[in-house]
Amino acid sequence: MTGGVSYSVTGGTLAHSLISQRFISAFERRLDGGLWAVTGHSRGVETPLTVRYPDVVVEPMSDALQQLSTEILAIIVEVLSPTTEQLDLGPKVSEYRGIASLQAYIAASQHQAKCHVWLRDAAGGMPEAPSGIAGGNSITIRALGLSISLA
Repeated sequence: MTGGVSYSVTGGTLAHSLISQRFISAFERRLDGGLWAVTGHSRGVETPLTVRYPDVVVEPMSDALQQLSTEILAIIVEVLSPTTEQLDLGPKVSEYRGIASLQAYIAASQHQAKCHVWLRDAAGGMPEAPSGIAGGNSITIRALGLSISLA
């Protein structure tokens, strides 16, 4: 604190940054850039309760380039940290599940090749409990025709 002003710093470990960037790169390689925008933690996501800033956001490309946040998106990725894991696997789950356009919420571990994954089903529902995907397995998001390997 300097002169009575408090400074908040965002960031995380190198592992956190690398995992986020690898998801961004994987999505960019597999999705049509004319149809999809893939962004990092600076993109706001409007939930039914608040605005969140996930580590990775995949949303339809639009001409609303000056908008600070979106409520129409397809994928959210959060990289779990000791300080955010309870939030990422707790309150954020119900908030993110409330976004009608969301097809997948992925919570990725920093310490092992493992993700907690919530996928919207063909009937439009999203489960309360995640699937655990680990090791050399893949996350398949059928609605986008997309598969991401955890290897």
